[in-house]
Amino acid sequence: MARPRKDQEGPTAVERMEEAFWEILAEKPYAQITVGEIAKRAQVNKNAFYYHFDGLGALAAQALDSICLLYTSPSPRDRQKSRMPSSA
Repeated sequence: MARPRKDQEGPTAVERMEEAFWEILAEKPYAQITVGEIAKRAQVNKNAFYYHFDGLGALAAQALDSICLLYTSPSPRDRQKSRMPSSA
C-alpha cells in the first residue's frame, strides 16, 4: 500500500477528514453520514480514508479523542504559570 504524501502544506488528510466529520455531523445524524461524504468534503478518495481508518466508527473515535485532548491539555499559558516561582 502506498504511503500518504508529505509534500503538501496545510492540514493533513487525517485532519481534513476529522474536520469534515464534525462539519457533516453538525448537518445530519451520525447514522446518515457516509464515508463517501467524508472523503468528498475532505478532498481525499475512499482509499485514503481506509488507509487511515477501518471505518466511520474509527474516524469518529479518533475525532473525539482529538477534541478531548485539545480541551484537556494544559494551554501554553497554564504551562508558563506552573513554571513561575510562587510568591511567598
